[in-house]
Amino acid sequence: MKVTNPEKNPSNTLRKRVVMARLSQHSHCADRILSDNRQPNETLLEGKFQYSQFRSGLIVQAGTFHELVDADVLSNAGPCVCITLLLAGRIRFGYDAMDNVLDARDGAKAIAVNLARQCAFRRHIVANAQEIRKVNLLVNPEWFDKNNLSLPEPLSQFLQTHLARWRWQPDQEMLHLCEEILAVEQVDDPWLHQLMLESRGQQILIKLCRQLVNSESAQFQPRNHEMQQIPDQLSGVVAYLEAHLHHDVRLQEVASASAMSVSVLQRRFRTGLGCTVFDYVRNRRLEKARDMMQLENISVSEAAYLCGYHHPSNFITAFKRKFGVTPGECGASAGMADSPVFKNSAFHHES
Repeated sequence: MKVTNPEKNPSNTLRKRVVMARLSQHSHCADRILSDNRQPNETLLEGKFQYSQFRSGLIVQAGTFHELVDADVLSNAGPCVCITLLLAGRIRFGYDAMDNVLDARDGAKAIAVNLARQCAFRRHIVANAQEIRKVNLLVNPEWFDKNNLSLPEPLSQFLQTHLARWRWQPDQEMLHLCEEILAVEQVDDPWLHQLMLESRGQQILIKLCRQLVNSESAQFQPRNHEMQQIPDQLSGVVAYLEAHLHHDVRLQEVASASAMSVSVLQRRFRTGLGCTVFDYVRNRRLEKARDMMQLENISVSEAAYLCGYHHPSNFITAFKRKFGVTPGECGASAGMADSPVFKNSAFHHES
């Protein structure tokens, strides 16, 4: 998603809406994801969607759709393992302080994230003409309990680590399973429809478990800032800030959106996270700039622009103060390459 600097474009102070959403399905027309607040019944996404929940602890979601508005959809998620397989398009979403971008324009992408506890989920949607095709699997922790048998160590470590993340590029067999899930709406018999959805979802999970069993636990460790425990009373505030990092964040607006005064907001931030709201936003912008330079190969000037710096020299100074290397050294720095941040699987598997 292209982000413009709000200081250079005053119209951007009209921020993307933060909404809750619900699914509306009709047999005679396209399905829609509708806004449940701000502008009730406004269509956010339009296409074909599937949702099935099974007693085994597996939920299968799938769809082929278009995003129609610019908005940030917020909700709660977890505890569960969230698996996203993107076959077409580009999506951006996050959990607490974790941000993920999947881009399937050069091939299908997949990610599994373990939510060991409930956290804030956000989904960034952008109005454009591109079609998005994806399959989501949500797996209850109890699904992995098979007759009280011990789990293989890498899989056990993954399930014990909050925000553990595993990225991979699906093979042809997994893509075929996804296509069958997306096409199952053509099956008329409801019983057979559900059986096919559950069996295909189970097969994808088996292939994912095999990958995790053969992995090293260090590959899916979350980054330092992602492991930070977010107090329950601040989870909504953090979700709001994460959804607005690319905008000109104003303290009074954050406080109003969080239904608390500025003084209470600042006090809770210092007590719960050990920093001010401004410090949190500044650090997260720098971290996101670093990630984008690593994952999306943007230039230093573009990264500075996205962080709201008018002069790249100021951005370089702030970046080096935080990470110990300049942005230009970021990709080649042995010090950063050896740090836990860059041992995450995102840098072993193309995002």
